[in-house]
Amino acid sequence: MSSLLTRTIDYEETETQEDFSRFHVRNGEVAGLHLTETAHPAGFRIPRHAHEMESFYFLLAGSLTEQFGGENVERKTHELIFTPADEPHSNIFLGRGGVV
Repeated sequence: MSSLLTRTIDYEETETQEDFSRFHVRNGEVAGLHLTETAHPAGFRIPRHAHEMESFYFLLAGSLTEQFGGENVERKTHELIFTPADEPHSNIFLGRGGVV
């Protein structure tokens, strides 16, 4: 099964495509929902991208900043976040990193 992180559209030009699967803790599917748990180190940045489908994610631990255009949104532990399909954004994990 492929994860939601592989179902993205990248907006930043990079010399090499990063394989985010190294951050995957586990993947699964329940009632047609694709579930992926990931763990990212402090300071890690996911470049500007968009998901092909709407997505919810729950920040299990840590914190991050989401960047939508010129707006920065701080996300904290135990926050449920909705990201619309095709909405370009990037993520920067703060402090001790984050588990999503």
